[in-house]
Amino acid sequence: MTKKKNGMSVGNIATIGAGAAAVGAGAYYFLGPKGKQHRGKAKSWMVEMEKEIEKKLKKAKNAAKKVV
Repeated sequence: MTKKKNGMSVGNIATIGAGAAAVGAGAYYFLGPKGKQHRGKAKSWMVEMEKEIEKKLKKAKNAAKKVV
């Protein structure tokens, strides 16, 4: 990769730019005009995932008891 005068490569600059764009898109998604709807959907998804993870952990715990 070529280096600029400040010592940062072009790849590093592109990575920083892509990261900033992703943060901006996320902020717009959750804080923009329909942000309240999007936050509600994200919260319901997180609650659903939490329940699913708890079920899987419980199964793993029961399986571990059977092995021991």
